[in-house]
Amino acid sequence: MPHNHTNFLFLLAILTLLLCTPPQTGALPLLASPGFRTLGFSDQDRGLRFDVNVWYPAKKAPRPLKYPPWEFRGSLQAPPMSGRFPLIIVSHPSSGNRFSFYDTASELASSGFVVACLTHDHDNMDSMPQLYTWEEFAQRTRDISALIDYLLQDENIGPSIDPERIGILGIGAGAAAALYLGGALPDCSGWPAFCASEKNSVYCNSWAEKRISEKFCSALPLTKSLADTRVKAVAAASPDFSMLLSRESLRYFYPPLLLVTAPRESDGSRKVPENLARLFPSAPKTVVIEKADNGTLMAPCPDSMIEELPEICRSVSGEERAAIHEEFVREVGSFFRHTLS
Repeated sequence: MPHNHTNFLFLLAILTLLLCTPPQTGALPLLASPGFRTLGFSDQDRGLRFDVNVWYPAKKAPRPLKYPPWEFRGSLQAPPMSGRFPLIIVSHPSSGNRFSFYDTASELASSGFVVACLTHDHDNMDSMPQLYTWEEFAQRTRDISALIDYLLQDENIGPSIDPERIGILGIGAGAAAALYLGGALPDCSGWPAFCASEKNSVYCNSWAEKRISEKFCSALPLTKSLADTRVKAVAAASPDFSMLLSRESLRYFYPPLLLVTAPRESDGSRKVPENLARLFPSAPKTVVIEKADNGTLMAPCPDSMIEELPEICRSVSGEERAAIHEEFVREVGSFFRHTLS
C-alpha cells in the first residue's frame, strides 16, 4: 500500500476515534500515541555526557516500558507521525531528573509536541553540589541551549521539530533557567533586604544565606545575557530565586510567559504570583494550582522511592496528585498550543 495512503488511513482512524469518544472536560486533544526514545550527547568543552528522554507524536500503540525504577507506557522507537511539531524542553527542579515528568511529557507528545527531558548534571535528585550557586543556573542554561542544538541536528528527531516553535517548561531551578533563557537577568541588589524581612524563607537560614551571598551574588551583575532567541515561549512553575528579579532585570524578557504558582511551597517569594507577575514588561498568564508544590507536579513516585523521598512522594494523596497533574498539563498544554501554534 502506498505510504501516503497508509498515513491517510491512520489519520482517519484517529479522527474517527475523536469523533466517537465523549469529550473530556479540560483534557488535551488526543492526536497520536506517545513515541519514546532515549538519546545521548556530549559537551566536550565541559567534559559532560547527557542522557535525554524524548517523547514525540507516533503512529504505533504504546506498551509498558521499564527504566528501573521508573515504569510508564510509550511507543519505543516508533516511527514519528509525518510533519514538524513544536519542541518543548523540560527542565526539572533540583529534586528531579529526566524521568520525573514522564506523564506530563507523554500527554504533551500525544497532543502534538516533541518533548525532551535531560538530567542536569550536579543539580538533580542524586547529586546537588551546585545548589544555591550561580553555576547551577549558568550550567542549566548551557545544557538547554546545547540540547536544542543537538535535537535539531539529530537524524531521528530533528526532522520532526519545527525550529521556529520552541518552548521551555521549567520547574523550580528549571523555571529560573527558563526565565534567564528568555532574557531575564538576576539582580542581587535587593538580596540583603529580603532576608531581613523573610527570616523563615528557605533561602535565609545561615547556610543558604551565606552560600547565596558568596556563590551566587558574587558572580553578578552579568556582563552578557543568557537569552536564547530560539525560545519562543516559556512556562515557569515556581521559579527559584524569584526574589532576585526586579522590574529592571526583567526589562529585556521577551517571550510569552505562563507563570505557575504552587502555593504549598514554604518560600515566601513564591506565595504571591501577582508580585512577580507585575514586574514583567508584558503581563504573563498566571495560574495558581492549589495544594501543589514542586514535588506534586512530578509523576507518581516508583515504589522504591516512596520511603526514600516521602516529602516528595507522600505530600498529597494519590487522588490529589492526579487532580494536580490534570490541571498542570491542561494549563501548560493550552499555553503552548496558543503560543506555538
